Amino acid sequence: MSPVAPTAMDDAEAMARGQQPEARERTSDDIESANSETREIIQKHLLRLLQSRQYPKTICPSEVARALSKSELSTIGYADWRDLMPLLRSMLFDMRLEGELEVLQKGEVIPEATTLADIRGPIRARLVPTDG
Repeated sequence: MSPVAPTAMDDAEAMARGQQPEARERTSDDIESANSETREIIQKHLLRLLQSRQYPKTICPSEVARALSKSELSTIGYADWRDLMPLLRSMLFDMRLEGELEVLQKGEVIPEATTLADIRGPIRARLVPTDG
């Protein structure tokens, strides 16, 4: 029988005992099931950073992940900001589909037909330009 992967609760319990949570690979199920509290905490930092840059300036998704405090990471069940990257990239692509922001790679806006699964390597994001 294979060992069961630790859950966010296992991580929180380990941290409460003063231990480091077990590092584990986050799966697509983790990304899809991220609760609203997790998304709200990430979204708060994401919007703050996006709004701090005037068009056409961009942000790197890792800036958002690194902006979360240890307490916030612990609250949402992550031991390290790097663990947030798949969820964060997914959230960026969701916001792109909603028309809220542009996702870029190598300085070019990624075409709408391109999905997250098609992307390899670094991406950046910026708010869609507003008229005015």
